[in-house]
Amino acid sequence: MKDVIVRMDVAAPRTWSAVEVARRWTAMYSKGFLPDGPAQALGEAEIAALAKDRFKVAKWRTRLADLSWFMKALKKPISRWANREDDGRNLPGKALLKKDSG
Repeated sequence: MKDVIVRMDVAAPRTWSAVEVARRWTAMYSKGFLPDGPAQALGEAEIAALAKDRFKVAKWRTRLADLSWFMKALKKPISRWANREDDGRNLPGKALLKKDSG
């Protein structure tokens, strides 16, 4: 396995317009994800409507420059895939969870 190096330009999001922040945020964190397919892109009118909310845009701007949010986005689909794979298997951890909960 090769190492991966991520370089974050924390200053770049501060220079983006509200529409650009909304466009980039929805590209990364779209609620329209298909179970095993690509995200459904929002239209320009929907992105412009989201960009009008100053508080959301400020929060998104901060998070787009945050490595932990990027790692969360990277990890989430992998975790979902692994959980689906493990769902049908008899794993020791599952037996412990069932025993503790009941």
